[in-house]
Amino acid sequence: MALGFVATRFSWTERPQTTAAVSFVAALAILDMGRGWMRNAALLGLSILWANLNGSVIVLPVFVLAWECGAWLEGRGFSWGAVALSLAGTFISPQLGSQYLDAAKWY
Repeated sequence: MALGFVATRFSWTERPQTTAAVSFVAALAILDMGRGWMRNAALLGLSILWANLNGSVIVLPVFVLAWECGAWLEGRGFSWGAVALSLAGTFISPQLGSQYLDAAKWY
């Protein structure tokens, strides 16, 4: 029984706001990368991972859109691909559903 207790002691018990904060910081780091296929692949992967961890991923496409608008205002151009990939990754997740996106259940 002691070995069973030790084996089951280490499980994913983080609260959703912790995973959302870590995912948000990861999104900042990915968006700060130079544009290209690696950035797009990382953004798609992050959005799929975030969608499987927490329903707060619904803010990611809006955040990416705001980031790209800021880049456009600075004269660096606008990437519709990054916005589309973050939106697509959000809806690819098998976890996505009306109950999953219920804001009352995020915490």
